[in-house]
Amino acid sequence: MFTKFPNLESVLAHAKQNGIRERVICYITRNLELLVFEHGLPYPTAGIQVPAGGLEVGESIFEAATREATEATGLMNLEIKTHLGSGLYKNGNKRQIWHFVWLMTQEPRDSWQHFAEDFYYFDHRFVPLEKVILHYDMEAFLPELGNFFGLELHNRRMSPRPCVICYITRQKQGEHERLSPSGASFGSREVHPYTEILTFSGHPDGGIGVPAGGIEDGETPDQAAIREILEESGLTLEHGVYLGRQDYYFKGNHPENGTPLEFLEDRYYYWFATVEPRDSWEWVVSDGVDDKGKVFKHSFVPLEQAQIDWDMDEFIGELEKRFKP
Repeated sequence: MFTKFPNLESVLAHAKQNGIRERVICYITRNLELLVFEHGLPYPTAGIQVPAGGLEVGESIFEAATREATEATGLMNLEIKTHLGSGLYKNGNKRQIWHFVWLMTQEPRDSWQHFAEDFYYFDHRFVPLEKVILHYDMEAFLPELGNFFGLELHNRRMSPRPCVICYITRQKQGEHERLSPSGASFGSREVHPYTEILTFSGHPDGGIGVPAGGIEDGETPDQAAIREILEESGLTLEHGVYLGRQDYYFKGNHPENGTPLEFLEDRYYYWFATVEPRDSWEWVVSDGVDDKGKVFKHSFVPLEQAQIDWDMDEFIGELEKRFKP
């Protein structure tokens, strides 16, 4: 979800007007190769990236690119070539201005591991430009980079699977333990209105989930959300509120059987309200290649205590804002 701006002046004005954070994305080339990296564990959703980071106060985009590239890779004597372009990056709740900068190096190593900021492990490697795969829209200015080498460059990443993620909430009146913003208990229980969200266990992928699934051919995301809720919970709901989209990449092992997994999803998030009286129930899934016949154990839990796996909690903060006392 990246929108290119026509020039640097327009994107800087947009960043200032809307108070959006600015970042530099560094394309570091060695002859006809690009430097890419993957995070070491435990970051299976980080994907294949290039060095990047935020602008510090008073920095130009070229100063920031040199600093971030050196910090992330350990490379010195990088040569700044040019600013390739800028634009607005949107993914889930994240809004950032990205400035793409081209740098060059004569680094002789083909691959190495770098430990940065006393916390991050980066596994770096050079890849031929025509075989580059990047995630999270970091490929946005590969065509512009390719023009300098007389190459037509296009990202080769897998096509994202469109899917919906559904939050279903209900209002509850009763005894409830309030939590602080940090998640700590205030140590007392009070009777007051609060919000609950529907979660379930029993999915083949393991963990705690919410109704979700792929968008079928001919369906709109809205229609898919309503269908998935019915198939996975038995609830008939309509008029969901669209919350936003998220580009989500995962590479790692299946939490249940340990088999390797890699997938890319284009996620559409929806919120539905219900007055369902049951606190919990079991439901036999009515459709789906992998889920049909599976028994999902549903229960409502306080929104502020919800633990949802597979990073499907991207827009939980938006719900908490809506229901803030």
